[in-house]
Amino acid sequence: MKTRWLRSLSALLLGLPLAAPLQATEILLNGGFETGDFTGWNVGPNPGAGGCDQPWTVAASGSECQPLGAPVGGFGAYTSLDGSGPLTRTISQSFVLAGLSAATLAWSEAAQVDNFGSLPREFSIDLRDAGNVLIANLYNEAFAAGASTGFGLTAHSLDLSALLAAHVGENLNIAFSTIVPENFAGPAGFLLDAVSLDVTAAVPEPASLPLLAIGAAAAACAARRPRSS
Repeated sequence: MKTRWLRSLSALLLGLPLAAPLQATEILLNGGFETGDFTGWNVGPNPGAGGCDQPWTVAASGSECQPLGAPVGGFGAYTSLDGSGPLTRTISQSFVLAGLSAATLAWSEAAQVDNFGSLPREFSIDLRDAGNVLIANLYNEAFAAGASTGFGLTAHSLDLSALLAAHVGENLNIAFSTIVPENFAGPAGFLLDAVSLDVTAAVPEPASLPLLAIGAAAAACAARRPRSS
């Protein structure tokens, strides 16, 4: 009798879902800029008078001073890596993570830089807290002084699982910046597109976990109960 009862209980417990399937959730909004504008993004500082002094702009192609190719979709975020420097141009998004088991940041970029100056120009990605204090520089790319550099749309990704797990529940900000260290040092353009922050988290089934614990305890008690002679 006890054996039959234990088998029935075991079958019930094995049929209970322990957790929902792991699912990746996109944290950032409008990472492909397909709204045709900066919806979902914080823009600034973003100086520029236009032309070869171009601030971050959502467009379908680059300008005459930014001879870059087409974006991933219909639109991308373009800016000059030149202008009335020194200056920094930034677009960013804020978010809060409830919990995670994995996190991947991905983006695509293209650049064309004719650097006649004495200082390198840069593209940088930073993670900051709600007070704009730097938590970590996630990525930095320097375009060498006195050289021409160019490449087409290139995909990148970073595993941020360990870093973001230490900041669950905090207000965070991820910022994408171009840095021009001196005044008009040669025509240059930059394209950012297909930005995503995919976060994977296991979501427990609250109804099944207590039942599983009760069933396991009952099975243990039954197994220890001595047989009657």
